[in-house]
Amino acid sequence: MDNLLRKLDLTSLRLFVAVCQEQNIARAAEREFIAPSAVSRRIAEIETLIGLPVIERHPRGITVTPVGETVLRHALAIIGNIEALGAALSRFTSGARGNVRLVCNLGAIVQFLPEDLAAFGRVYPDIGIELEEQHSPEVLRMVGERSADFGICNAIQGVEQFVALPYREDQLCVLVPRGHPLASAQQVGFADVLGETFVALRDESALSRLLAEQATRLGAALKI
Repeated sequence: MDNLLRKLDLTSLRLFVAVCQEQNIARAAEREFIAPSAVSRRIAEIETLIGLPVIERHPRGITVTPVGETVLRHALAIIGNIEALGAALSRFTSGARGNVRLVCNLGAIVQFLPEDLAAFGRVYPDIGIELEEQHSPEVLRMVGERSADFGICNAIQGVEQFVALPYREDQLCVLVPRGHPLASAQQVGFADVLGETFVALRDESALSRLLAEQATRLGAALKI
């Protein structure tokens, strides 16, 4: 099986898929504009390479063997990936056009998106991006109502209802005045600062909710 990558070519896979779909070598050959004998030879080469039959030939057609079903499943996936690659590359030559509406929270807008949007604009100059700032719960609502194409938000409750992909990780830090007891600490846990008064975002922000939930788990309440 080590020779598969070097010897199994896409044309043979495409012809094999056609034979399986048409259930007939002659019809597959007509569909692919090639001689039936050439199709039959390609199938035989696959069988020789694998060492097992992929189809059973009958006077009026063929049937696919269990081995052939496995080959067919993977062949369809390989061909699909190649077609997807071609479509992706064609965007660089033909130029993708359109508008995308993006809704996201403030953290993403001020920290991560500027560089990413600039890079995207250089590759796809003909795609316009409408950017709107919203709190994370509102991001989920707008994407769910299809008033936005996609959104960026914190991993809050409800996000599991969507197709969610990781974008960036954010790190929280503690800012204290010079001379504060925590100023010289090398590492500070959340429990260490619960006795302090916080300067915070509005209550409806995902970050404020996250901090409040974590404080509740520790048996405390934030002082804001």
